[in-house]
Amino acid sequence: MPSLIRKSQVGSRLLGFVVLFSSQICSGQAFAKSSVAVSVRVAVIVTEAAPEDPIRTVAVNSEPLFWDSIRNSRDPADFRAYLERYPNGEFAALARNRLAQLTRPTVTPSTTRPTVAQSPKSVPNEPSAPSEPSTEPLTTERLLAALSSMQPSSAQAVVTRYLSANKNKLLAFNADRPGTWRRDNFTNMADLETTTLEGCQLNYNSPCSVLAVDDTIRVARPGAGLPRRDMPRIHHNGSYDPELIPILTAARRRAPEVTTYRNEQGFKAMALHAWGRVFVAVDSSSQRAAEDQALRMCNEDPERQGRDGRCFLYAIGDKVVLPNRLTEPLSSR
Repeated sequence: MPSLIRKSQVGSRLLGFVVLFSSQICSGQAFAKSSVAVSVRVAVIVTEAAPEDPIRTVAVNSEPLFWDSIRNSRDPADFRAYLERYPNGEFAALARNRLAQLTRPTVTPSTTRPTVAQSPKSVPNEPSAPSEPSTEPLTTERLLAALSSMQPSSAQAVVTRYLSANKNKLLAFNADRPGTWRRDNFTNMADLETTTLEGCQLNYNSPCSVLAVDDTIRVARPGAGLPRRDMPRIHHNGSYDPELIPILTAARRRAPEVTTYRNEQGFKAMALHAWGRVFVAVDSSSQRAAEDQALRMCNEDPERQGRDGRCFLYAIGDKVVLPNRLTEPLSSR
């Protein structure tokens, strides 16, 4: 349940909401709890002139944006989320068909061959290399081997924390840095994979791979790395839509501060951290002030205490700007 904090000040009021997630994240040596947080409202009437190019709220049909962001996805959870929101939508039939394709059991073709009289020398050796990584029981040795590109001390810390984490956990790996990202204590495993990979990609600025899930580990085929997943919500740069915010679970996107943001008037901004923590500033004295306030609250988050990098501007007014990876206010005033 969210805890509600109210503080009154002369000429202004600060209204804060903090909704703590039960999930945890860690990158290297850090843990996290996801949250949706903070709305700042200034009650003083401001008489400053509006900026030359104010950002206006525009009513849009979010269904095509939602469909465009998931249509190439290979994650069944994305299509379930679309059908939950738009059961009779324009693309519902396509979504059901795609969901059926992604959830259809894989049928292994029979390897039985007709008997043909051949010379033993004429029978070729036909080893078949798997196209996907194999899934093996997780051991300390296998996990350390998979993290061999990291510094030994960092790899050992990742292993120790992953083994001691709660159940329903997933460890993602970024080969470019290299580095890891973890979430745990999830009830929805589809949400777990999607949000962990989104947080990993936002943190490292490149797609990540699933390395370990609970007590299993993905082992890449010889000569190849683990397949990476480029998460579409990280690239969304259109109009604000709660369903397209990355890292948050479907339930957390329905938090009031997230769902009502689009309807807020005046200068507003939203900041996002890779832990899945969102900070909202509304009714600010200027657009720059809103952006600065959202980023400052996010970076000064007492729950995170500065771990795992800086926050990014997610939205300026109703325009999503996450792909720009802005860590400072964009508006001049």
